[in-house]
Amino acid sequence: MYKFRSLFKIFLCVLTALLFQTQSHSESEPLDFEKGERIAIIGNTFAERMHHYGYFETFLQGLYPDKNLIIRNLGWSADEIDLKPREDKVPVEDDWLSSLKPDTIIACFGLNESYDGIGAIPEFEERLEKYIDHLLDSNFNGKGNTQLILVSPIAYEQMSEHIPDADSRNEILETYAKAMEEVAARRGVQFIDLFTPTLPLVKESVQSGKPLTINGIHLNQLGYWHVSRLMANAFGFVEPEVGGDPEEHRKAEDLREVINEKNRQFFYRYRPLNSCYIWGQRKEP
Repeated sequence: MYKFRSLFKIFLCVLTALLFQTQSHSESEPLDFEKGERIAIIGNTFAERMHHYGYFETFLQGLYPDKNLIIRNLGWSADEIDLKPREDKVPVEDDWLSSLKPDTIIACFGLNESYDGIGAIPEFEERLEKYIDHLLDSNFNGKGNTQLILVSPIAYEQMSEHIPDADSRNEILETYAKAMEEVAARRGVQFIDLFTPTLPLVKESVQSGKPLTINGIHLNQLGYWHVSRLMANAFGFVEPEVGGDPEEHRKAEDLREVINEKNRQFFYRYRPLNSCYIWGQRKEP
């Protein structure tokens, strides 16, 4: 409990600085969001579980306070770039993207695909290139200028001796992350490398006894806080100086609470408990 109180205080300080200090911007800003920019987060369990804590989205809204960003999380556990099983008649990823009309798509993949091993890298690159072409050619926002950002998997955390060896898993994950980076460069899309900066973090977490994941691959609250910071940095911003009075801290946490509630309500629509009554055979009994 103590570590989360400390984490929470640090989060408030950093976020408050982002909200109230314009000097937090770096000299170069690779991403330029328009006012009212529509952003969709897609991908596997890493993407889906982001909505539980709201750190990344809160950082993003804090970094662009005047942009009125519209952000929706379409993550779905176990999704791969071209394998997304759904129930019959349930709207698929393209349906949601067509409805949301995102200007920017943040795509988080690579973990599930990595279980095919290093030998499958050429096939993975081919699959990824086809997926990139599909997302961009689909022109979901109708403007022909969709911005795509690929996000690599995080490093694997050795939580116990009863789960796969971290060194061998991380060797594979690093190879997939590099493959994603190379494909992104060839296709001219943005890329965020989470593997490299999280590798020392997971090694330190094992030594300190403060894990960043719940099972070696899926982040806990502390893990999402760290990774959200890394993603915010990758968006072209430097760590701000912490500060702010209690009232500013309260405003920062109020923002995260509103974002979490918004995400919760959207999740009820996106992933209802009994989709059969909404889209399936019981829709019109």
